[in-house]
Amino acid sequence: QNGETSWWAHALIGLALVLAGVYVIANAVAATIATVALLGIVLVAVGLFEMIASFWTKGWGRFLLNLIVGAVYAAAGAVVLYNPLAASAFLTLAFSIALIIAGVVRIGLAFRFWNDLGWLLMLSGIVGVLAGFVILGGWPVTGLWVFGMVLGIDFLTYGVFWLAYAFTQRRSAAANLGGT
Repeated sequence: QNGETSWWAHALIGLALVLAGVYVIANAVAATIATVALLGIVLVAVGLFEMIASFWTKGWGRFLLNLIVGAVYAAAGAVVLYNPLAASAFLTLAFSIALIIAGVVRIGLAFRFWNDLGWLLMLSGIVGVLAGFVILGGWPVTGLWVFGMVLGIDFLTYGVFWLAYAFTQRRSAAANLGGT
């Protein structure tokens, strides 16, 4: 097949992502805790690597800066791992504020790009602002499920893309076989 991936391989990827998305959405609280715990593990690992790497830097200033940055990362990761629910609530608060700010910026940029699909940028900004306020309005309870839900929706929509792509490739391959 000229080195191209078969349509069914794309369909399998899509199906796996759709199933994972449905599972994660159905278990959004557990997915949120797992996601935040993974973030904590990553922060601890990065912090430890940064602290170890500090011993190979030149000069006391760089050594001390790398050591402190590593310690901050590791400490933040430890705090996240100690209480992933509280960390999730804090991260959800920051996420909702970021959505609101990004949405307002996109709304402002929409006027600059109005002739180049600015209305779509404005719509994106309005959705961001509304999503931010919905999450913020339910805070701190939204901290229990937001990240799991967002991850599940991402899996689901990405899976739908792969399924659609697979069947487009299948239809294209069938048309090429029938036309030659």
